[in-house]
Amino acid sequence: MAEIRINATGGVKLYDADDSHYAQILAGTISSNVDALTLGSSSATFGIPVTVGVDDTGHDVKLFGASAGAYALWDESANLLDLRGATAAGPGNLKLTTGELTVVDADVLGKIEFQAPLEGSGTDAILVGASIWAEADDTFAAGVNNTDLVFALGKSEAAAEKFRFTADTEIGIGGANYGTDGQVLTSGGAGAACAWEDASGAVTALNNATANELVTVGSTTTELDAESGLTYTDGALVIGGTTPSLTIGDAGAEDTKIVFDGNAQDFHIGLDDSADDLVIGLGSALGTTSHIVCDEAGHVTMPLQSCFCATPRTDSTDINVDSNNHTVQYSVERFDLNADYNTGTYTFTAPVTGKYLMSALFSHQDIVDNYVRVGLVSSNRSYYSYQEAGENSPVNAMQYHAVIDMDASDTVYVEVNSEDDTDWNIRANEGHFSGYLVA
Repeated sequence: MAEIRINATGGVKLYDADDSHYAQILAGTISSNVDALTLGSSSATFGIPVTVGVDDTGHDVKLFGASAGAYALWDESANLLDLRGATAAGPGNLKLTTGELTVVDADVLGKIEFQAPLEGSGTDAILVGASIWAEADDTFAAGVNNTDLVFALGKSEAAAEKFRFTADTEIGIGGANYGTDGQVLTSGGAGAACAWEDASGAVTALNNATANELVTVGSTTTELDAESGLTYTDGALVIGGTTPSLTIGDAGAEDTKIVFDGNAQDFHIGLDDSADDLVIGLGSALGTTSHIVCDEAGHVTMPLQSCFCATPRTDSTDINVDSNNHTVQYSVERFDLNADYNTGTYTFTAPVTGKYLMSALFSHQDIVDNYVRVGLVSSNRSYYSYQEAGENSPVNAMQYHAVIDMDASDTVYVEVNSEDDTDWNIRANEGHFSGYLVA
């Protein structure tokens, strides 16, 4: 059974039930031949230093927390202290506290130091090389706990303050040096300390400024000049003055343009540098759909402007005394820039509302001493002219020109009639029907 034995020298041994393991107290030490020694369930006090293991042969020491999974572990194999948070929630937590009962400005609340105390060189080598501490920045009170975080580093000396971050979000360099309003933190380059300095080349003046004026760099790098002739208001840029000028491009061999970005259609004005042409066109890409082109010699062309010309293909016969109107059959297109002329119906259809210059000419034969009427018949109104055929000129030319107003989709064609009592005809390939938009 378990028992306590006192030997002749005053030592005490505590045996287990089978008398195979014991713990003994002898001459102020506790020794054991058991696998573990448990001291009470409430508390244990040691009045002497406690050593676990010996140099180069240590043991893990583990201290459990009140929450499952939380512990502090000296890991002898890794040679480090591991602070583990609770399994349910929480990180490992290292807390440094002060015993001060009244904390005042400059009191240190907690501190971490880095040192090489066994360095054989001694002197500066064994001083504290770096440290981090929390420092009170005011006397603590019920509503005050202002605290700075300080970083100190050694440079042939015990670690001294190099950087401070305050509760007011100030940044101190080399001590409580926070610079002044408007200064910037600059690098001194390799091997030199950074410092607070006045901004080099900072703008200090805006000259002659009034509302909505734009600015340019002034006579020095510290000035901006307001330009009275250059204003910007509510999306409108105005270049004023007695000789305003705007330059786009830098004399390089490249196209330049201004693009008007619309909802349904885009337009552009630009320089086609390869052709040396000034172009106004549809879309944002230069040269894709040119509407107006001005070359270096001053010639202006409109490649898509409505313009056509057609001639008769064959003789038109049986135009006689019946006084009926006959459409002149201009069935051969010479050109039609906007595809507005129909060779099947011999009519021109206006693509847009405007004023169109129309011209009709044809040759007729077999009319003797009688009148011929020619007309431009349009959707809005008709235009007519009369001509008497010469008695001794069986072949005559008849022509008529007019500027006529047309709405979009209006049509126009050429018609003739006469009071001759014999058949006559219009000669093939002679004459034309042509027109173009002028306004």
